[in-house]
Amino acid sequence: MNKNRFQFLSILFVVLRIIFAPLILINVYLSTLGSLFLDGMDGLIFSKANVSRSSYQIIDKILDFYWYFWIFLYLTINSPGDFLYYLFTIFFLIRLVGEVFFLIKGKRKIFILFPNLFELFFWVYLLSNLLGLGALLLPPFLWFIIIICTVLKLFQEYLAHVANFSFFNFIFKRKVLVWKN
Repeated sequence: MNKNRFQFLSILFVVLRIIFAPLILINVYLSTLGSLFLDGMDGLIFSKANVSRSSYQIIDKILDFYWYFWIFLYLTINSPGDFLYYLFTIFFLIRLVGEVFFLIKGKRKIFILFPNLFELFFWVYLLSNLLGLGALLLPPFLWFIIIICTVLKLFQEYLAHVANFSFFNFIFKRKVLVWKN
């Protein structure tokens, strides 16, 4: 594919991310899977469209926060219970602070201090409810799950934002994700 097609795809991905987020109020699983796929693939599309990493990161983080807002709205409407709601609120605020610092300073390394526990814990919440394992989100199991989520997310944030590790390059064993300076 040529650069113009990837530029078109990058715009399409932005539009689809904007559309998929509010669908969470209609079908939480479809919206979440669609948003996860689009967020996971858009970096590759933007890099092939010759967008700089810094420009992509700003667009991506704004779209991420848009998605987090819709998740938070979903949780507000479909209360997971007071304690879990407060926990989600704390995770939401942690990531919000990180996103604001990033947008002001432009330093991706900040995310190691403000990991995206909000979205990861939301996936755990959805999966536990889908599988009828809601009891896992009650103490004492809850604390174990939070620890596991935190360790996994800190590792992922380190790989993505500090080490600049690319899963695409690792999987394909060649540089498929190459950013313009």
